[in-house]
Formats: sequence, C-alpha cells, structure tokens
Amino acid sequence: MGDTIIDAFSYKKIYADDGSSISYVGGLREENKKVYLFYKSCDQSIILFDFNVNVGDTVAKSCLAIGCLPFENTYMTVVSRDSILLEDGSYRNRINFDDGPQASWIEGIGSVSGLLYPYYSCALCICFLELVCFEQNDVTLYQNEEHVECFNYTVSVDETDSNSLIIKVYPNPVKNNSMLNIVAYSESVTSIEMFDIFGRRTVNLQCGNTKKYQLPLETFRKGIYFLRVSLSNDSKYYTKLIIE
Repeated sequence: MGDTIIDAFSYKKIYADDGSSISYVGGLREENKKVYLFYKSCDQSIILFDFNVNVGDTVAKSCLAIGCLPFENTYMTVVSRDSILLEDGSYRNRINFDDGPQASWIEGIGSVSGLLYPYYSCALCICFLELVCFEQNDVTLYQNEEHVECFNYTVSVDETDSNSLIIKVYPNPVKNNSMLNIVAYSESVTSIEMFDIFGRRTVNLQCGNTKKYQLPLETFRKGIYFLRVSLSNDSKYYTKLIIE
C-alpha cells in the first residue's frame, strides 16, 4: 500500500487480488472518524463510513456495484452502539443499523459485509457479502464465527512490481486427478493451507523449509478454493485455485 494525492488529499492506495492478478481499486483516507473512498471508476470520493453517528442518526446508502453516489431517499438508521471483543483481546466500538444482521460497522475494521461494502443490501444488487476475517500486520483481529479460518480475498498490498516473482502455483486451473506445484524462489515454503468457498480449511500442511512442493488433488471436488502459503520470512502468499 502506497500513498497517492487525489484532489489535494493524501489517500492510501488499495488493491484487489482475484487469485490471478492484482488490480488497483482506488484510494482510502480517514479524517475525523470518517473513511473516504475514491473509487477508480468515479470522479469523486464517497463516504464509506462515519463513526461519529449516534443512535437515531440516519446514513444514506451507496452501492459500488451500481455507482458511487448515495441513492435518494434510501437510508438506514443507527439502532445501537456497543463494543465487540476482537481476537487479540482488545475491544472496538461497533455501530449497528436497522438494515439486517450484516449492517454493522466496527471501528478501525469496517463493515461486517466487507471493507468496500458498508451496506448489506442495495437496490438492483442481488448479492450476499460478509467479512470473513480482518488481519493487521499478520495478526487476525476479527474472525467470522461461521468460518473456521481466515483467508484473503480482497487485500492491501505493497506497491506491486511485476518483475519480482516470489512464488509460483501451477497449473491453475488444475485437474482434480493431478498434482499442484508450489514453487518458491526467494524464500522457502513452511506451510500450505487450502480453504473452500465457505472458509473451511481442507488442507493444513507443515512443510519444514522447502523450495518446491507437490500437492495431490485426487480427493478434492471440483470448484473454487483459496490457497495460503506461508514463507520462511513470515510473509504469506494468497491465491485463488480452480480445480476442474
């Protein structure tokens, strides 16, 4: 994550990793407990979160799936403010709305629907979004109780350099009766974990320190999985895996 200047304000760049490529999403900035997003497809910033709101206040909805501006006469109301215990033992303020179980914001983390999706439902948007987990400096702070483990789908990353290849996972897509190759270049692989689309861990291997590992896939059903590879320098590599 690097800095960028947009409309004279300093934003943190954010990227999305879909498992095959990393793409620029836009910029985030925080001011007076308000979080602003400048989305790459928009010509202005929107307020994602306002942690100053109190019980009875209303918040105008916006939906990135459709556009960047709030919908007219479409609001949700704050029904309570409380706190939530995080995985590290600390507490964070939480704001709860009247728009369903997914309409809660956690200060410093975002929405329980995901960082870029502060509202559970949007007009013309038929979807179900939830925050599986939230990590900061490789420490899990929030873990959705419906999921046994944390895997990254949308992540913040350092400035990308297409010439710096750290690890290679191939083939992808891969046949379910073949081997998946995991090759590390600069560091060694210490562990390999794989999760299904529901966040259930299907693989948990301790590899010692190896540069190359072959994972047999004959027992796996076809579908989408998420792979997390831990390296000897304590960094982690995430990718989406398609088994055919």
